[in-house]
Amino acid sequence: MGLALPILFASTISYLIPAPTAFAEVGWKYYLLFIILSVGIALEEIGETFGGEVVIHLTGLSDEQKEDLDKAIETGRRT
Repeated sequence: MGLALPILFASTISYLIPAPTAFAEVGWKYYLLFIILSVGIALEEIGETFGGEVVIHLTGLSDEQKEDLDKAIETGRRT
């Protein structure tokens, strides 16, 4: 927690400093930046960007594959 909070506040400052200029120039569209940055890949897949190993690519699964994965997880927990 001691490391996470300073990083959170530092990243917040990087959005707050340009905010007045951004709102003056593009208005409400500046909110799209926050939406775009938070949508996309799963948290586990972010590690792949930094060279980590990804076991399951959740964003590329079909609905049927997701159901199969859910069933496998359920049976794994019960055993």
